[in-house]
Amino acid sequence: MTVLENLVSARAKIAKPEDWTQDALARNALGHGLYSSHDHAAVCWCALGAIRAAGGKHSLEVFAAVNHFARVNDIIDIPAWNDSVTHEEVLAAFDRAIEAERQKEQIAA
Repeated sequence: MTVLENLVSARAKIAKPEDWTQDALARNALGHGLYSSHDHAAVCWCALGAIRAAGGKHSLEVFAAVNHFARVNDIIDIPAWNDSVTHEEVLAAFDRAIEAERQKEQIAA
């Protein structure tokens, strides 16, 4: 999975406010925080949890997507940032990261 594919998929996972969370990587249907964003019971994710869940278990690709998201948005700590902003701000950050990656891929082509 490419960085672009990961970010697009992650954004789709949290596109609706009820699919996004704060103070946990992911939550189950009862609202309980989960230790893993890959947990089969997860129904909503924070920004970092969505990137991890979308990327699957491919750590290098997930690492690249996380780094790109953080760099483009000038974020040092994605979970802390996610917990201090609105859902709309998170989606806007994904949009910036996706657009930057699209531009990067066009230049490379």
